[in-house]
Amino acid sequence: MLQRRALGRLAVVFLVVSLAVGCGSGATPEQEQVVTPPAPTPTATAAPIPSPTPQPTKAPGSGLVATPTPTQTPLPQKTPTVEPKRGGVVRQSLVRDLVGFDPNNTTSGIDNELNMMFNSSLVWNCESVVICTEAAEEWAWAADGKSLTFRLRDNVVFPNGKKMTAGDVKWSFEKMMGFNKAFAVSARVGWMTNYIEGIEVVDERTVKFKTFHTAPALIGLMATGFASIIPQGTTEDEMKKKPVGVGPFILGEHLPGALYRLQRNTKYFIPGMPYLDEIQFPIISDPAAIEAAFLTRKTDIKGGSSATTAPWTPSNEPKIRQAIAKGTVRMVEVPGGRLTGVWMPWNKAPWNDVRVRKAVNLTLDRDQYSQGIQDGHGIVSLLLNEGIPNQGRGEAAIRKLPGYRDKEVDRAEARKLMADAGFPNGFDTVQEYRISGADPSASVGTVFIQDQLARIGIRTKLEGIRDPTHFERFSRLDYSIQQYGFVQQTLDPDELFGQYFLCNASRNWTGYCNPKLQEMFDAMSGELDPVKRGELSRKMEDLVVFEDAVYAPIPQENRFYTWYSDVHPHAPGGWYITWYTEPKRLTWWRE
Repeated sequence: MLQRRALGRLAVVFLVVSLAVGCGSGATPEQEQVVTPPAPTPTATAAPIPSPTPQPTKAPGSGLVATPTPTQTPLPQKTPTVEPKRGGVVRQSLVRDLVGFDPNNTTSGIDNELNMMFNSSLVWNCESVVICTEAAEEWAWAADGKSLTFRLRDNVVFPNGKKMTAGDVKWSFEKMMGFNKAFAVSARVGWMTNYIEGIEVVDERTVKFKTFHTAPALIGLMATGFASIIPQGTTEDEMKKKPVGVGPFILGEHLPGALYRLQRNTKYFIPGMPYLDEIQFPIISDPAAIEAAFLTRKTDIKGGSSATTAPWTPSNEPKIRQAIAKGTVRMVEVPGGRLTGVWMPWNKAPWNDVRVRKAVNLTLDRDQYSQGIQDGHGIVSLLLNEGIPNQGRGEAAIRKLPGYRDKEVDRAEARKLMADAGFPNGFDTVQEYRISGADPSASVGTVFIQDQLARIGIRTKLEGIRDPTHFERFSRLDYSIQQYGFVQQTLDPDELFGQYFLCNASRNWTGYCNPKLQEMFDAMSGELDPVKRGELSRKMEDLVVFEDAVYAPIPQENRFYTWYSDVHPHAPGGWYITWYTEPKRLTWWRE
């Protein structure tokens, strides 16, 4: 039997990793057949932020000096320890073509998945939550926590033949944050303006980020693909045609609607990396076809952007269980980091009445949603990630809160709120949903939410909106109500509130603005004590979900990956944080 790896068993502390001080090259020596990461070489570093910090340890193969994280629960059917080998091809399906090659201004995990391999960031998540150097060779916080300095490698060369400099880093980050008016602010990382006061080019290879206050979450955000560095002066037109950055892979072939063929970048600046010669992404949007491609070995991995809340359909699951028992296939469940719920525009009638918003939160039956939509894999949660130390408050505590109690009691209160708001007989409205390549019909759960709303008199007509129009309308608040799931990149509460719920948040797609939340955010963001930081985060959660009720959560979900045993699609430390920090693929290899 497959063992379900619950998110609550993942002992991950993002704050501790964020406060790490990085150093070293992260280089791996070049060999003909076998490439084995060497032990890191310590180098001198600037003093870290004064805080209660465990004794540093070194991340294998990275040169990074990092504070330790708690040991994770071993993965089911974990691959035996063997030496990685150079060469080989791995195939994994992709549900659609990319929107474009601008790594900063795409929003979907599908686009990030490939763009992250075409480009490099200053740092990256090399082993789950461990942050390693990439384009930078070392990094360090100042002793007062008010600046973060990076020293770049000397051998990072863009496809245009120019070496990456501190000027490229400054230009790229100013582009992300919206300081360059030729580009839109990055929806994924533009909210770094909450931390970064200014960027200073110290010399050609040294760049300093001056921060408003201590920012434990900043380094983790910089490790995402959306924070990739591209050549200074690049235009949008250039990025529509091809990748412009430098990463472990190059685009060898693209057949629109059919295939992306990525080839090993022989000029990649970390010696010996990546291990694979090629990764192929056949475009397959139909879920049944995705399963069939894996079962017939036309693909080697099923998961990531093509996964569903259940690992396999009932007809194919017995075959997978048999293959796992034989040792030819492996499967793991990993945290999805999905922020899923019902979104309502803050200032648009009738949602501008807090009583109506609270009624929506009260009517939703989360247990039915988990069983009927998430195949029993839903995790009772609010906003903060359940199972991560000092974040979520746990199922027992949540069950006592409005919307999670006896459903008839909750709905009786919801109907009273509707009547008090002037809608004793309810009202009619439009319920939008996203249509993507992976799901050409209604978004998962949309019809269920429609039924739940009808139980308190909110009668909705469904309207599907295709990508990328969906994102454009969502960002303009051009919708009435919808159920949708966003995926966090870092699982840090800074990202959760800073990206979605602050007045100036880059993905504030409800229009919500409460200055009280900003004050609470500033206090939480600069807090180094993880326990106190968690307490502050939960107070912010109460404000958003219950007091202002701008967002009605539905159960959190995990993701499943299935792969053939001769493929090694994970780092030595396990799988990655979320879909958005996963895809660098430097350490992937096959026997």
